[in-house]
Parts: sequence; C-alpha cells; structure tokens
Amino acid sequence: MVTGCGQTELVSEMITRALLACFVLQAANLSGSEQIGAKIITAEICPIVLPRGFWGANPPKQQHKLDLPVPEVIIHHTYIPKAANTTQECIADMKSIQHYHQVTKGWDDIGYNFVICGDANIYEGRGWYNIGAHATKHNSRSIGIAFIGDYTEVLPSTEMLDLAKQLIVCGIERNFIDKDYVLYGHRDVGKTECPGNTLYGEICTWPHHYIKQLSN
Repeated sequence: MVTGCGQTELVSEMITRALLACFVLQAANLSGSEQIGAKIITAEICPIVLPRGFWGANPPKQQHKLDLPVPEVIIHHTYIPKAANTTQECIADMKSIQHYHQVTKGWDDIGYNFVICGDANIYEGRGWYNIGAHATKHNSRSIGIAFIGDYTEVLPSTEMLDLAKQLIVCGIERNFIDKDYVLYGHRDVGKTECPGNTLYGEICTWPHHYIKQLSN
C-alpha cells in the first residue's frame, strides 16, 4: 500500500509511540536494574530515563568515571536544535546533538549527562557515572542537564521543569549528587548566554542556586 507523506509521518510516529510505551512498561518491571549505564528507577521520587539504546546513540569513543556524589548540577539549553514536541523529533535531535559534539567538535560523546525534551521525557546522555563535556573546568564535578530548545524568551514546559527537579532529587536520593550541591546555570561558570535569559531567571528561584548560596 502506498501512503502519502502525511500518512507516512503518522505511521512513523505511531510506531515510535508504541516503542516508547513498550519501553516504559518494561522499565516498570525492571526497578533498580541497569540499562546502558543508567539506572532505571521507578520509585515515585525518580523519573524514568530513556537509555541510549532507545534513541540510537553511537558508542562513546572513551569514558571517564565521575567521582560520586558530585557537588554541582549545571543547567543548559541547546539553543539549536529548537524545541521539539514529539518523541520522533526528540530522538532525531538527540542524534543531531551527539553528531555535532562527537564528530564536528571531536568530543568523546554527547556532552550532557541528561537531556530533557518537549515530549516530557528524559534522555540519557553520558548518564550518572561518566564525566560530561558541558562546562569547562566543572565537568569532572558536575551533572549537566540540558533542555532541548532556545529558552531566551520562553520557558520550557512545566512538565520539563518538573522532570529536571525530580532528576536532581533522585540523584540526591541515590547518592549521585551531594545533598549540599550547588546549582548553576551554564553562564555562571562560563562565558555564554546559556541557558537563556528566561530559563536562567527560573532556575535562580530553585533551591541550591549559587546566588542563593552566596546570600545565606
């Protein structure tokens, strides 16, 4: 049967949604198990992280282990790619980011530890255990969390923001992040506008942001 372009895209998205539903169901039955280097944790405090195998990541050139728990969390936005809303688009963006970091820039892997996309899912980058490449001089002491999109003038969705908060709390609970961690926006530790003015204003209100720490 020959389908039109719109129908082909619809079928592809339906297949992606079915795969996602299947993965989430499997994750619910694998509480505490290892998946491609990231723990799938289904306790209420810990959101599900879609592993590298789900989005078709290329293998890292090499890996260096973090000394856990880390004392810092650093928030980013990707700026490019722009915001994506479907799982199919998010997977394509993850592959694009990895290609840019790994091939164009010559890094070992995608730079971020975790990436949050507009389909309200967390995607595994380098995960909890491996040093990222997202903030010079801070990589070996931090977890880097990126939001796909440009958040200079708009915020990520409430669902995306909540996922980041849940991921941080999960990291503390599982001893990946120190309970007295310091939260930074990328611009706090580097010469950049990342994570965008609007998102930066939001995270300045979160617990543990370094400006709050200075004022205490």
